[in-house]
Amino acid sequence: MYPVIDMPLPEVYSVMPKPQKSLQFDADVVAKERQTWTRNWQSAVSR
Repeated sequence: MYPVIDMPLPEVYSVMPKPQKSLQFDADVVAKERQTWTRNWQSAVSR
């Protein structure tokens, strides 16, 4: 994740890998899958 503010970044940001592809989800897919994704996430973090 990269900041979007207009100011100098710490040196560490110059060595971070940059993603080749940004993932974007269609709003309909998110609406359809949100409950399942949330349930799966809750299950994973509560173990």
